[in-house]
Amino acid sequence: QYPNQASHLDMEIPEIDCWNGTCTLSLEGRILPKLLPCQHTFCQEPCLKGLVNEVNRKVKCPECRAVHKIPREGVSGFPNNRTILSFLEIPLEQIPGLNSNGPLTCHFCSLKEELAVCCHCEKHLCDSCQHLHMEQLRLDLKRLVSQLRRSVPKLSNALGALEQKLASLKQNVEAVRAEIRRSVERFIAELKEREQVLMLEAETLVELWQLHKQSRELIGQIRYLDEPDEVQPKVLRFTANTVALHTDVVKFGSVSWATKNSTPLQLLSSSLSRYQATQNSHRSITVSTQSSIEMYSPLTINNSLNPLPRMASNYLSSNSQLGQRASSSDSQKGRLQFKFGSKGSDLGHFTWPRGVAVSPEGWIIIADRYNHRIQIFDRVGRFIRKFGKEGACNGQLSYPWGVTTDGLGFIYVCDKDNHRVQVFTLDGQFVRRFGRLGSGDGQLEHPHYLTITSQNQVVVSDSCNHRVQVFDKYGRFVSKFGSEGTAPGQFKYPRGLAVDHEGNILVGDSGNNRIQIFRPDGTFLQAFGSWGTGDGQVKGLEGIAFYGGDIIISDRENHRIQIF
Repeated sequence: QYPNQASHLDMEIPEIDCWNGTCTLSLEGRILPKLLPCQHTFCQEPCLKGLVNEVNRKVKCPECRAVHKIPREGVSGFPNNRTILSFLEIPLEQIPGLNSNGPLTCHFCSLKEELAVCCHCEKHLCDSCQHLHMEQLRLDLKRLVSQLRRSVPKLSNALGALEQKLASLKQNVEAVRAEIRRSVERFIAELKEREQVLMLEAETLVELWQLHKQSRELIGQIRYLDEPDEVQPKVLRFTANTVALHTDVVKFGSVSWATKNSTPLQLLSSSLSRYQATQNSHRSITVSTQSSIEMYSPLTINNSLNPLPRMASNYLSSNSQLGQRASSSDSQKGRLQFKFGSKGSDLGHFTWPRGVAVSPEGWIIIADRYNHRIQIFDRVGRFIRKFGKEGACNGQLSYPWGVTTDGLGFIYVCDKDNHRVQVFTLDGQFVRRFGRLGSGDGQLEHPHYLTITSQNQVVVSDSCNHRVQVFDKYGRFVSKFGSEGTAPGQFKYPRGLAVDHEGNILVGDSGNNRIQIFRPDGTFLQAFGSWGTGDGQVKGLEGIAFYGGDIIISDRENHRIQIF
């Protein structure tokens, strides 16, 4: 039973045989096979039309007794059975056993006249039906053309949508390619930076290994010096050519030589007779000093196993001589030794140079600000090399300001208008960079000066952020201190930086016209200086340095250098 089967319908079902296109109700041979939803096929007229119940507009299949609703357009609304239609379109004369039925008739009027075959559908038509058939074909073609024309805008819109999707896909592909390219470049840059870091660590390890070897050698020498002598050395005597000098020396005690486990032997006695007795027995060595002093060579020590090590100096200097030598050296300070450079952009010339540093080799490193480069000279001012040019890429500079070096010879440059710090080797090869424009941790805005601590930390004056930031040697943020203001520990456009012998950080607080001192952890210690032109007053403090316990500052708008 089918779900839509209606057994209550009392309908007589005639015997219908629509097999091979031949119907017992219609023997005319002109059939149109229709396919019911139950998949049984019957001709449209008169078989199915005779089975239609006009009251409820339903039809019952004679084969399976399934009841089906009639489409709105009637029985013709059922789909055609295309398989049977393809068989029915075969000319009758080609079907065995049908040629005996008699001559062919017109496909439409069934007249046995002279027939013509349609070139489109290969149907046999008489003259009158042929004209009607061609007219019908023209109408069908016109209808199809109009349908195609109506479909053209839809096809155009669909094609436009496809083109837009294709363009969007192309853009997405290009964006993905660019992102992949940027990612690859970033990874390559990170790998190169990591390579530089590993190279620095390797160099540090090599340096530590060399220091370890040197320490072992020094320990061996110390142990050698501490070993007891098998034979005690003879008395060493220092004799002078005047009684006064001998008396002055004896006032401080006697000179002795002692081994590790023995009693010191008196070398310089206060006995004047011993001095007089030995004065003529040894060859004298004269040392040219302010007042001539003669020293006599010591007695020979018969100790072949542990010879007495020689000292670096074989003469003595009195306190007065040391003072004279120091004053002589001080008298040379402030005297011009040589100069080099002039205004210009050629090699060895400068345009508003700023920061200056000295490498461990003694080379002079200068930030040539308006030429956007770094120049390096030897100790006598001979040009060695330059690196950098204007730009924002790696190795390029924009108005460089402060410059410094670390113990390994790497050059750190405040790339001021690029808001970053760049690190180079001594031969000008780019190593890494850190910092970018901003006010967050590790970000910079117009950094001016920087310095290196004894722990190899990089201290940067983040001028327009009114603070000081500390990085490790690889450019990783460590700490920060300071904020905008005039209170102790606050800054206004800090400039110069320096580190004293205790590791304290000295900051040139330019906008507040003072110098502030902080502990290595950023804790405020003290401040001194004020605005003015008097001694100890500053106007527009710029660079700052620490040497020999003195603080040296550049008093910019007073056009002078002050030392505290």
